[in-house]
Amino acid sequence: LEGRQVLHWRVRPSAATIPFNPRGMVPVNPAALFEDGGAQQLFEAGSTISMTLDGNLSFSLAPQRNGMVRLELVLVDDGGTLNGGIDASEPAYITLEVLPVNQAPTFELEADVLEAAEQASAWRFSAKVADFVSLGGWDEEASQTLTFTVEVLDGVPGLFVHQEVELTMP
Repeated sequence: LEGRQVLHWRVRPSAATIPFNPRGMVPVNPAALFEDGGAQQLFEAGSTISMTLDGNLSFSLAPQRNGMVRLELVLVDDGGTLNGGIDASEPAYITLEVLPVNQAPTFELEADVLEAAEQASAWRFSAKVADFVSLGGWDEEASQTLTFTVEVLDGVPGLFVHQEVELTMP
């Protein structure tokens, strides 16, 4: 009877901290880890965590998310529990740590050519050239400071008296 049983793994999250927090994990509703756009989403919505009989664990992570999750692994057979039988191993636990990575900030150009009429004396020109400025990434990047770097690559030498950029974020 034992030789004809079919084995499979039961893999389920038991605790997590999202985003990554080295202070520790708390019990979590496993469904929240897969909730599209949810505050505790770590895995791609609609995906599953699976494990092959040879021990390969597979999952799909949501983009730009990080955190720690403890997974419970149980090996189960289809022999049932009739007559006091046991169809599941003792649980084993592994911790998955998805470490935060600084994401590149982003912006879109409003215009790639600026036109200004020459003046008889030095003057200050101002124009909006960037929009949709973003820190990139997720909430933990909110404390970062953005700075635009402007470099004159070619043109008339001495055209610019000062090269400064002011950035105001809402």
